[in-house]
Amino acid sequence: MFAADRKSGVLLEMQFAEWLKREISNGSFCVGAPLPGIVELARSCRVSTTTVRSALGMLADRHHRRNRMLADDGWVKPIRHVGSVVQRRGAGVLRKRVLLWEAGRFFCYYSSRFLSALRMPLLRGRFAATVVAATAAGGRRPHLQLEELLKEFWNLVILHGCGDEVRRLVEASGHPFVAVGNGERIRSPSTARNCVGRVEMLNGLAVPEFVKRCVKKGVRSVFQVHCNHGAYDVSPMLRSAGVLVRTFHARLLDTPEAVAMDGFGIVDSWFGRGRLKLPDVILFGDDYIAQGGLIALKKHGVRTPEDVAVVTHANKGHGPVWEKPLSRMENDPVAHAAVVAKAIRAFLQGKPFPAGIVLGTVWKDGQTF
Repeated sequence: MFAADRKSGVLLEMQFAEWLKREISNGSFCVGAPLPGIVELARSCRVSTTTVRSALGMLADRHHRRNRMLADDGWVKPIRHVGSVVQRRGAGVLRKRVLLWEAGRFFCYYSSRFLSALRMPLLRGRFAATVVAATAAGGRRPHLQLEELLKEFWNLVILHGCGDEVRRLVEASGHPFVAVGNGERIRSPSTARNCVGRVEMLNGLAVPEFVKRCVKKGVRSVFQVHCNHGAYDVSPMLRSAGVLVRTFHARLLDTPEAVAMDGFGIVDSWFGRGRLKLPDVILFGDDYIAQGGLIALKKHGVRTPEDVAVVTHANKGHGPVWEKPLSRMENDPVAHAAVVAKAIRAFLQGKPFPAGIVLGTVWKDGQTF
């Protein structure tokens, strides 16, 4: 018997549609036979005919995002003058629905590669994965898009790089979710019962190796240029090792091109002032900042690493193409996605979400350090 959860925030029609899928999978409705009529279903399931009609109406329009849930998955087939006829399903397995939610000022290379690489193995495992990349809109309800999506039924929600407000919305919806930290440790991890797991992505994971190599090479001074101070800052560890560190903050701009131009402007200004002595090492905290900064060094005839060593935070398969392979603290979004996808599949198959997943940068040797 259908039991509505009126506190979950999920639309009743979506709950009813999911119940139909479970009943078809369990064999409660015979293959080849039409479903009971709207009035009969409403009476037996103790819901209104409007709810039943809305749920069955999802079968009519295959181009609507919600309306494809039953028809496109092959559960029923609407036939004129007959009704919604139950279809035979090969494996008879319920298709799980996963929402991958990403929020940021712009959809960066790492995010796009991570989410696309995460979605593909889920689809191959017959899980329906929806990727949404959104920036909060202005006004009194900045996360209206997420509020609407959470009215649907989801077996799991993945929150990638989202703030406290987004997490509170998902907690209130009752959907099981996984919080994925973006760039630094999740500062206030959720204690909600529907938080089934956490993944920490630490962009500073390779910093200890970088500091170790600086000490080994006798580095005395480092300039770091970045726009994400908390996740990329190497100054505490370097200063404890006796290395002088100076930090230059790039602006958090809306486009990669603007970030690259800001990196160019910061480095170019060093030579315009004529007072700054180049350090032993320049650390760029972003692919695009490095792109602009390296061009500025070349403009002023500075050779790398003969005049100054260069290290950059970067993503595998991305970053500036330089005369020599760059020494990098590198993220691999595809490898990270494989780890998270494996954990998601385990959860959707009834196992606990693995605890203690920590991903992040690794040191990559190049010829510029």
